[in-house]
Amino acid sequence: MESKKTYVVTGGTGSFGKAISQRLLNDGHRIVAIHKQDIIKASELIKWAETNGFSDNLEVVKIDLTDNDACLEFAKNLASTSTNLAGLVNNAAIMIRGKIDNYSDNQFKDILNTNVIGLVNITSSLWSLLIRRAGNSVINISSAASRTGNPNELMYAASKGAVEAITRNLAREGGQYQLSVNAIAPHVIDSPMAQETLDNDQTIIDRIPFNQTGKIDELVSLVVYLLSADSSYLTGQIIHLNGGRLMMG
Repeated sequence: MESKKTYVVTGGTGSFGKAISQRLLNDGHRIVAIHKQDIIKASELIKWAETNGFSDNLEVVKIDLTDNDACLEFAKNLASTSTNLAGLVNNAAIMIRGKIDNYSDNQFKDILNTNVIGLVNITSSLWSLLIRRAGNSVINISSAASRTGNPNELMYAASKGAVEAITRNLAREGGQYQLSVNAIAPHVIDSPMAQETLDNDQTIIDRIPFNQTGKIDELVSLVVYLLSADSSYLTGQIIHLNGGRLMMG
């Protein structure tokens, strides 16, 4: 086990974020789980940490990532309490489904603000802390939707395409500091969002060679690998976790 490090996980109390936070806590690290407004899920994570003896290593913070000033204030506070920030997992995202002629301007802005602007705000705010030492990592959670094209997910797919472009550019910027920046692009992984996708298009499973959805533990294990020293020479990559979906066109 590596010595205790601090990791920031955005969307840290949702399905993916909670599982990532729990695994890293189990591995002995300190976690700062960011959420926007889901008090119930935040309380569930806090209670789980208390029950399992991880309270001292978990901080749950409510931040609107679209507010750059709030992100800067968070980074300032983190710098004063932790000298060992080792990684950032940008997991926060929303999906609003709709056909191109039914999307409202506000819906499009909400998706871009959360999935793209929020990611840039928190990453830029923490950048000076992340580049302090070689071997730190940024992981952006993208989606296979950026490549496959799913019905009624135009704006979500567009936002995830932007996340992948940002990933490659950040990898170039972070290279001189040996800061690795990668993205994971899952297809349908067991979660409420995935179930909505399946409800929206029942034929999705038929287009996956494995003929099944992925498991959250598989996504979490990939995150842990990308945060570890075992992946220190890996950067600027979009890693597809999709059961072979992209092979099917």
